[in-house]
Amino acid sequence: MKILDAHTHFYKFSDIEIKRIFNKFDKNIIIVSVSEDLESSIKNLTLGKLYENIIPAIGIHPWKVENVSNREIE
Repeated sequence: MKILDAHTHFYKFSDIEIKRIFNKFDKNIIIVSVSEDLESSIKNLTLGKLYENIIPAIGIHPWKVENVSNREIE
């Protein structure tokens, strides 16, 4: 049985924590890691390349949108 976590801020986890989670659940867990800003978007893209069961969700959190430049959005 597959488990899906559809809203996780997985970019905040350390490498050790990520490996511990995947060791426990193996390939049975799929994680959608949501972003809040440009920095977390880049981290999530990296995680998505490193781990096949992490799906990066890229974007700006509504609470942070006033602090984001148009350049960052582009």
